[in-house]
Amino acid sequence: MRHSKGPGGRSVDTRILRELENIGPHPVTANELASALATPARSIAPALQALVRAGLAERQWGVPRSPRMYALTDAGRDYLTRQGGVVPDVR
Repeated sequence: MRHSKGPGGRSVDTRILRELENIGPHPVTANELASALATPARSIAPALQALVRAGLAERQWGVPRSPRMYALTDAGRDYLTRQGGVVPDVR
């Protein structure tokens, strides 16, 4: 996984952020993201938690007993734009 320094000097998995951007505006589960990245879900979860703590992704809760959903935040989109290679979203 590609890591770079993010807010507060934290390590950021840019591959996960880029995939959240590619998937689009709707939130996804860790399993869906892991499938898109061809990576085990258990290895995605800690990286997602770090992205949420850094404010680059957000965790959304659905109905009780539903899986947590994750989406890119505006700060995450701005971070990717500064890293290069991502066209800003103009929704």
